[in-house]
Amino acid sequence: MTSKTLNEFYDLEDIQLNYQPKTGVLNSSWGNLGCWLDDTNTPINDYSQACQQLAVELGRLAKLDKQVNLSEGHKVLDTGFGCGDQLAVWSNEFHVKQLMGINFSHSQTAYALNKIKGQQKDNSYILKQGDCCDPFAWQSVPKSLDRIIALDCLYHFKNKPAYFKLCNQHMADHGILAVSDLILVKPIHNPVYKWILKIICKLSHIPFQNLMTLSHYQQLLIQQGLVLSQAEDISHRVFLPFGQWLNSYISEMKKHNKTRRKLSWAKYKFTAIFLRWAHNKQILGYQLLQVSQLKNSIK
Repeated sequence: MTSKTLNEFYDLEDIQLNYQPKTGVLNSSWGNLGCWLDDTNTPINDYSQACQQLAVELGRLAKLDKQVNLSEGHKVLDTGFGCGDQLAVWSNEFHVKQLMGINFSHSQTAYALNKIKGQQKDNSYILKQGDCCDPFAWQSVPKSLDRIIALDCLYHFKNKPAYFKLCNQHMADHGILAVSDLILVKPIHNPVYKWILKIICKLSHIPFQNLMTLSHYQQLLIQQGLVLSQAEDISHRVFLPFGQWLNSYISEMKKHNKTRRKLSWAKYKFTAIFLRWAHNKQILGYQLLQVSQLKNSIK
């Protein structure tokens, strides 16, 4: 497996988080931060299970289980589907049959396309590589989407206003956009904190302007014809538990070393440190957001 394709930042490197330490078996290819408490607030200790839990939480917020037509189901667009693991969640957990996807990474898109070969059954998957902020990538996307989803990726998008505008243009009446995103807890007045955050954003390929308070977020949505209809802060289920799991996982991987691969952990250790700092300083939160069209909210 080649982790670097076309010198991409968003590549296949995150797959190394999915190995079973004692066996070296690779059962999944998730790449999100995970939700580390289940429905009963019981801790989750497995990365793939935590990532799936985060996908399920977002699927529920998107009301994917509220089928418009039981024979056809929702017409869903996944913007930023990564290596494709979440596609199985939309299909198996929520019975989505009409599923499209746009993903920025060439290597991840190729991996996802290979993964779904022979697994589509009754489902219709249409996946393509492209920039979700570019109208060109949406040319073949119908303007009648019941659901649009962005799972743990929107804070990386180059142009959030353009993305929201495109979502509005392609949503059916009473459609839903459901995203998980990083949100500023409050405006940053401390110049040192702002400087640290800007450096971290640059290293992580997160446009600094993407980080905003919930009220600013709402203003941005309204400017693009959308409105925030529901928000759920799950920071306590994401930030610190990810770092706690990572430390244990790295220790286990080094102890057993079954993959016979040279693995680098610097990126993930840095991410865990950043999340702990942002959480403890009450700078960033992690929220699930449900968005609808403004025209429907004012009727």
